[in-house]
This record gives sequence, structure tokens and C-alpha cells, in this order.
Amino acid sequence: MENKKIPIVSIGMPVFNGGKFLRVALDSLLNQTYSNFELVFSDNGSTDDTKAIIQDYASRDERIKLKFQKNNIGSTNNFKFVLNEAIGEYFMWAAHDDKWDSNYLDELVKTHEKHSDLSLVFGKYSMMNEEGKVFQNGRNNLFKHKRLNIDYRNPLMLNAIIYYLDRNPFKIYGLFRTIDLKSIPQKLFLGSPQNAENLFLIHFLSNYKAFESFNTTFYYRVPYNPKYPKQIAEDPNYKIPSHFKIEKHFLLETINFLYKKNNVVKYLHILLMLISFPIALLKPFIMKFYYGLKGREINILP
Repeated sequence: MENKKIPIVSIGMPVFNGGKFLRVALDSLLNQTYSNFELVFSDNGSTDDTKAIIQDYASRDERIKLKFQKNNIGSTNNFKFVLNEAIGEYFMWAAHDDKWDSNYLDELVKTHEKHSDLSLVFGKYSMMNEEGKVFQNGRNNLFKHKRLNIDYRNPLMLNAIIYYLDRNPFKIYGLFRTIDLKSIPQKLFLGSPQNAENLFLIHFLSNYKAFESFNTTFYYRVPYNPKYPKQIAEDPNYKIPSHFKIEKHFLLETINFLYKKNNVVKYLHILLMLISFPIALLKPFIMKFYYGLKGREINILP
């Protein structure tokens, strides 16, 4: 019997009706300069041409491992499913409508291997519209200084605080050390839907080392007007909550899951979050003033 090479990286792609952009995403992943990976593809009962597309790709690339759910198990369970199927040392979630620089996996794997105690590495991100045109490179924020980037040399809680203030959920599409990610599956997607990734990442960063790489980029496709929350695209009557209400709700959710930790240090972590809360409240105004001095326009979400 032929011994198949065990993949170093597992990519999990949970999909439901992703036919429109699926080919673009698959081409971007399968043409990576780093090739030692498996692509765990889980179709969640799609009713469009997703199944036909992925079967065609799988017939031409043995790295694709196909899974078809008999019934729609929900988005969260499908995300967990592809993770549980992963056998690689490293794991990355991939959406069916995004893109990656051709060196994305190569750069992240190299960083992991250079620093064996790292649990998460992620690159830069850009946002693109439905046509694939980039309209924003990273978020408009004040976190440009090197000392304010997430770095494995920082204390863990400092990375968590930096993330709390920066709030970039795209980091969930970075490259995780699989064993560390699987050690906290019950902590995945905590809290309200809009804060799920943020709460998970704060939890992860407060427990494991992470690093921001600036040598490669992930491209997130935005299928709705980026100036407004996604709910507006789905419900015209949706009312945007105030910035204070959003921050207050997120702070309470964060403190709630920090409080469940079984150690005394949790009180210090909660205190740090409370101290950071006024900064989070003032951040939009600081940004507006800062970019006003720079002569740049900036859209601040309420």
C-alpha cells in the first residue's frame, strides 16, 4: 500500500451555497507556493452548484478531502466539524469567497517553524467588494506603531488588550497550531453572533502566543455595504445601536467569560479590561481627530 504524505497544514472550508465565488477561493488556495496541505471541505447541504464545483476540483487535486452533510448542521457546527477532521500540525479556516496572496501559507508556516512556541500567526488583511476590487487595506486605526502590534514577545494579556481595542475578527482566519486550537473547542464562538469571533480571539490570545506578519495578505470579500453592519443588508428596519451600547455589551460579554476562568489572575484580567473600556469608548473620536490632523477622511461606525 502506498504511504501518503501526512499534510503539515489542514485548511478547513465550511460551505453553504458558495458556488458564486468558490472557484476563485479554491484557485487561490490550491495555487499556494506552500503545497503540503489538505483541504477539508464540508458542504452544509448546499442547493446551488457548490457540490458539482467541488467534485470537479477534487477529481483533479487529491489534497481535497470532501465531506457532505446529510442535513444542514448550522454554520457554527460546520466550522467545528472541519476543525475536528483536521490532521495537520497547523490549521486555518478558509471562507468560500475570500482570497490569499500566493505566499500566504508559506510565510505563516515559516514563522511558526521559526518560533516553535507560537500558537497563532496571521498576516495583513484587505477588504474587497463582490467584484474582487480592494477598497480598504486594513482598518483605519491608531495601531500603526510596532509596539502596538500583536507579538509573541508581549505578555499574553497585553496581546489580548491590544486585540480588544483593535477588534479585528479577520485574525480568526490566521494559521493556528491545531493542538492548541482543539484544546478549547468549547470556547469557540462565545457570546452574541456579532461578537463571537472577537470573544474567541481574546480568549485565545490571553492563553497562547501569537504574531502578526506583514509579509503577506488575506483578502476578505464583503458582500454588503461596508459602511453599515451586516444586519442592515438583511433587515432594512435594523436600528444601529449606539457606540456606547456596542462597547458596553461587548465589555460585559468579555468579563463574563473571563470570570469563568479557574484562577486568581482572572481578576487582574478583568481589571485590565475595565481600564481599557474608556479607551475603547474614546477610540472613534481619537481616530477622527488624528486623521483630521492628517488630512484624511474616515468613516466612523456608530
